[in-house]
Amino acid sequence: MAPRPKREIKFIENERSRLSTFRRRQCSIFEKADELSKIPDVEVCVLLVSPTNTPYTFGKPSLIKNVERNLMKELEQLEMHEELLRKRNQEELEKSKMMEKVELEDLVAFKKKLEALQADRKRRYEEMKASATLLMLSEERENKKMKIEADPREKYELRPRIPRNYVK
Repeated sequence: MAPRPKREIKFIENERSRLSTFRRRQCSIFEKADELSKIPDVEVCVLLVSPTNTPYTFGKPSLIKNVERNLMKELEQLEMHEELLRKRNQEELEKSKMMEKVELEDLVAFKKKLEALQADRKRRYEEMKASATLLMLSEERENKKMKIEADPREKYELRPRIPRNYVK
């Protein structure tokens, strides 16, 4: 059997076609994510933004919990890295004191490095906090949308059609 020819991905001009294509692809991506989440010890997060700028999320066990846990791990790693750098700088400072007198310029440079590290850590923390807030808002927005009844025809459009003469 010959392989299927690859379709060129290009912008779809017709808005209705573009939205229906998005819905089909969204459904298949979420199905794949669901299949992956059934593997033991696998956590899945998917965030899609539609052409109408509506966020759609999928997460197992929960998108927010996964993101928060990963952000907290990254924050802990940053803190450990900062502590390691602080210890290293302290050791270097002590060594230089033993060998010769530390000059004022060295101390100023050391202070600037520490301040830069603290500023970077604070900036990353604020970014993580902001992204977690955005994800929580998008999940709330999606939960509200799920409560609104959808057009029953859309349910059937998303499913693959099985021919009537199909026999298992």
